[in-house]
Amino acid sequence: MGLLLFSLVTKIIVCVFCVKLGEEKGYSVGLCLLAGFFGGFLALIVILLLPDQNLRQEEMEREAKAHQKEVDDLKARIAQLESLQSPLQPEEAAAPPEDEPCAVPPEMEGEAVFPRRTDELITCPRCGKRQRGNRNFCYSCELPFRYEEP
Repeated sequence: MGLLLFSLVTKIIVCVFCVKLGEEKGYSVGLCLLAGFFGGFLALIVILLLPDQNLRQEEMEREAKAHQKEVDDLKARIAQLESLQSPLQPEEAAAPPEDEPCAVPPEMEGEAVFPRRTDELITCPRCGKRQRGNRNFCYSCELPFRYEEP
């Protein structure tokens, strides 16, 4: 009778330790209880050697935050670069006031010749305004644009 009681008390103590260790490491309480009950000291040793799930989760969250910060930084950089190449805003695209005519050098009186139409930004050789390279004339000084390739 004494040996049976000692065996039962030992099994209960092992189960309690398995449950406490498993819970602290982030494992299922029920599985740790079953492992402690059926596996005894061997289960306790295995649970001691298992990696801590809580630390792994915290590490993964830190990495996710670091990756998100990198993504946000890249998005901000892309937005900054796109703003430098974006089409001109309507207030920028408005014609110059009539009292401020474009300064036109005499050699720029004809037309501007470009290799081909493009959606990229080009600079008007007469007034220096940036605009898409698919226009027929400059929105600012109305210099005609001609394209070598149609």
